[in-house]
Amino acid sequence: LRVHSSGRFSAFYYNGVVFEILSPSLTPLARWMHAAVTISGTLMSLYMDGILVGTLTITGTQGVPTGRMAIGATPPCIATGGVYAEWLGGRIDEVRVWNVARTQTQIQSLMNAPAVGTETGLVALYHFDSLTGTVATDSTSNANHGTVSGAKWRPLNGFDLYTFDASGTQQAGTAAWQFNGV
Repeated sequence: LRVHSSGRFSAFYYNGVVFEILSPSLTPLARWMHAAVTISGTLMSLYMDGILVGTLTITGTQGVPTGRMAIGATPPCIATGGVYAEWLGGRIDEVRVWNVARTQTQIQSLMNAPAVGTETGLVALYHFDSLTGTVATDSTSNANHGTVSGAKWRPLNGFDLYTFDASGTQQAGTAAWQFNGV
C-alpha cells in the first residue's frame, strides 16, 4: 500500500510482474483515512475507509511475502530500479498484517478501533507508540519487529508519526518506518 506519484492510493503487489490498483480519486488532505489491501486467491482488493474501490486479478505465483516490506514507500525491487520509491506524503498511525483476507464487514468493524494483538489471523501489529529507538515493536506474540530507518519519533495527538513528501524528502516533525522480514 502506498501513495502513487499521481496522488492516489495504490495497492501494489510484485511477484516478478507488477500488479497495481489505484484509488479512483486523489488522496484527501488533512484528514485521517483507513486503507486496506486484501489478497484472496488471485483477487487483490483495495478498500478506502471500509469501501471497496477496486479489484484486480493477480497472475503468477502468490504466497506469503518473505522479503522486505516497506511502510511509507515502495520497497526496492526491479520495478523501482532497486531503490525505495514513491514516499508517502502523509502520516501512519497503525499497521496490521493478517494471514487471512479480511472481508469488507471485518474491515469495517475494526477500522476505527485499535487492535490489541491477539486477534485471530493477525501476524503483525505496529501501533507506533515508541518515542525513542530504532525498533518498531510488533504487538502480537509473533515478534515480527521492524527496523526504523532514519525516523525521528515524535508524538502528535497521541500518535507517533514520520512522513516524507512525494520526492522522498523528510518533512520536519514527522516520521516513516521500514520493516524487514515481516
